[in-house]
Amino acid sequence: MQTAPRTILWIILALLVLTTLFCNLPGDELSRDADYTATLTAVQSTQTAMAGMPKESSTPTVASTNTATIATNTSLTTGSISGSLSYPSEWIPAQRIVAFRVGGDDYYFIETTENQASFTLSGLPPGAYYVVTYLLSEDLSAGYTNAVLCGLAVECQDHQLITVQVNAGGESTNIDPVDWYAPNGSFPPNPFALPSSDAPSANTGSISGKLSYPSEGIPQLQIVAFHQDSEAFYSIETTPNQLTFQINDIPSGVYIVVAYLSGEEYAGGYTQAVLCGLSLDCTDHSLVPVLVDPGLDSADVDLMDWYAPQGTYPPNPLR
Repeated sequence: MQTAPRTILWIILALLVLTTLFCNLPGDELSRDADYTATLTAVQSTQTAMAGMPKESSTPTVASTNTATIATNTSLTTGSISGSLSYPSEWIPAQRIVAFRVGGDDYYFIETTENQASFTLSGLPPGAYYVVTYLLSEDLSAGYTNAVLCGLAVECQDHQLITVQVNAGGESTNIDPVDWYAPNGSFPPNPFALPSSDAPSANTGSISGKLSYPSEGIPQLQIVAFHQDSEAFYSIETTPNQLTFQINDIPSGVYIVVAYLSGEEYAGGYTQAVLCGLSLDCTDHSLVPVLVDPGLDSADVDLMDWYAPQGTYPPNPLR
């Protein structure tokens, strides 16, 4: 307790002041000056003595925590995965990116916002992981696979997930889960998916686009959407000079789409040449995969490439 010493000092100070005031006659300038000097000296001496004493405080002192040091130490014990995102459309929907620990039940995830083109998944314990991204609204998924390293070209058919090694204090970069074309069952089920009680129609979408023909008019056409992972196909028939089309009630999945002259093999497709602008320099006539989402329309699938070499398109299944 520091109360007694402090009280004694204040009493000494008061006695010194009273002594100097009463021991000198008023009106004496020299005495007043001496009084002032003596009082000032006493006050300064007392303040100096009090300054050297421990100070009381009503608030306890708390040892500060070095937050930066703690964060740095944590980053040295975990790693991260980063990469790019895409979607086979003109926009990138919100996604949930999941890193599954290989050989275990652990997984770590983050959620992105619409049109977010990159991600970083931090705080991962060192180890091996598979990286898969899921749409927030359904079970449709894409993975970081051998097809991604191959360039996702038509000939890239190996959709096996790649093991990603995470090291303590390191970042595994260029891990791009953009293989939306893998067959069903290639990736782990969405760990956040809930059983659905929706009607089967909720699992279907549609494909729409423009039509053309290398003549002054557009004849009657048969529009066929081929499911890439099965022998299923979905079709409609147009009327002469119809400029657009839409195929409804298509189960979700990946399709290629071709327009056939009704009853014939002559056909126009939605190909890389269409995306290129169908100029003389556009020599890639490979069909472009079209992703169908439940409840959504895959638009701008324009069937205009009537110049592909023979055998580029599947045979007309309606002939």
